[in-house]
This record gives sequence, C-alpha cells and structure tokens, in this order.
Amino acid sequence: MARSPARHQTRTGRDTAARLRSPAQLGRSGPVRVWALSSALAGITAWLFVAFASDLQAPAYGVELPWWALAALFFATEMCVVHFEFKREAHTFSLGEVALVLGLFFLDPPVLLLARIIGSGAALVLHRRRQAPKLGFNLANLCLEVVVAALVWHAVVGLGDPRTVVGWIAALAATVAASGCSVVLVAAAISLMEGSLELETIPQTLPLSLVVSAASASLGLIGATLLYVQPLALWLVMAPAALTFAAYRSYASIRR
Repeated sequence: MARSPARHQTRTGRDTAARLRSPAQLGRSGPVRVWALSSALAGITAWLFVAFASDLQAPAYGVELPWWALAALFFATEMCVVHFEFKREAHTFSLGEVALVLGLFFLDPPVLLLARIIGSGAALVLHRRRQAPKLGFNLANLCLEVVVAALVWHAVVGLGDPRTVVGWIAALAATVAASGCSVVLVAAAISLMEGSLELETIPQTLPLSLVVSAASASLGLIGATLLYVQPLALWLVMAPAALTFAAYRSYASIRR
C-alpha cells in the first residue's frame, strides 16, 4: 500500500516558534526536511538490503513469475488507489500487497525490489504526477516496504514449507510489518512538511491500514496458491480484487 503526506497548510494553535515563521518560510523548509527524510530512508533501505536481503532467494518449486509481469501488476495497483481523508491529511491505500505477496513467493528480493521500483515508480510519475519531494519520499517508502517485508517473510518461512500455513502466516506478518512502518513514516513526513509534530492520525490510520494490508495479502495468497496448483486460474483473483477495490472506494466516499 503507497501513501503520501498532505500538502502544506497552516492553522491556529501551533507553538510560538511555528507561528513566528511565515508561510513562505514553511513552504521552503518543509520540502527540504522531507528530502532529508527520504535520503535517510534510502540509506537505511540500502543498508538493510545489502546486509541482510541481497543474498535471499525465493523458494524453488517449479513456478516462474516474470519480473515484468509483477512490475505491471505493481503499476496497475498503484494506478487504482483510494484516498482516505483524516482531518487535513490524505492517506492513500492500494492493493499493492497482492503483488508484494506474489513477489515474496516467486521472486528473489533483488528482482522484487526492481519490479516495485519500475512498476510503482512509473505509476507515480506518469499517472499520479507526484511533485519531486513527495515522489522521492514515496519511492523510498515503497523500497523500504519491500525490504522489510522480504526480511520478515524469509525469517518466518524458514520454519516450514511456504506452500502451507507457514507461508500464509509469513506473508501476513510481512505485509502487516511493512504497512505499520509505512504509516509511521507517512506521519513523520507530514510532520516535517507541516513544521510541527502531527502524529494524532496514527491511531486512526494504523488499524485501517493493517486491515487493508491483511485483506490484500489474503488475495495475494490466493493467487500464490493458484500459481502452485493451476497457473491459468490466476485470473480468477481479478474479480474479488475488483470488488475489494470498489468496497474501499465506497467506504472512502461515505467518509467524505
């Protein structure tokens, strides 16, 4: 699931230091702070990947999933997103966990990371047209999600056969961990853009994010099981995925 900080707005009730700064000063310093956060995330992701994830390999059970197919799925899920508004901020949810779970089962982490960067990055640039600070943060956040999910999944799946309940638990744990990290990082990015601590939406967004991630991961697990048993039946996942997306859109519309 990709998420972005809301655009800068001022409000009454800020601390004295924030009130003394002009909107122009806040507008200039906010993106700089977000760029600093994005750079830190990129550095942490690179270190985790090189130190722990670069040598991991997907289980070999005779199923091949082309990286470009997964990149196309990441692109499609990033194109179809739902925006949930909490007070002045918008949090974006997608069905990206479907592609992420498939990648955990059938692609090595380096290839999975490449597919995520190409697929989701192309959607952010071509369709959602993110501004540079938000684009940099989103890409760094998505890459960190992949690395965290890969580390959690491989740690749990080493306890047994990934085609059994061990693999299911590993996939759910991986997506929930990645989603939780993303919610906290989005709140941090919003705080840096606003120039004040903006963490009050975490208790609201975190439960919803975890539920959406678990539901999307379940669809991904259905797809992974079909690939093991009958690959041609993978298209059957499209119907429940479309219905799930429609339900998210309806819920967001009701909230508005």
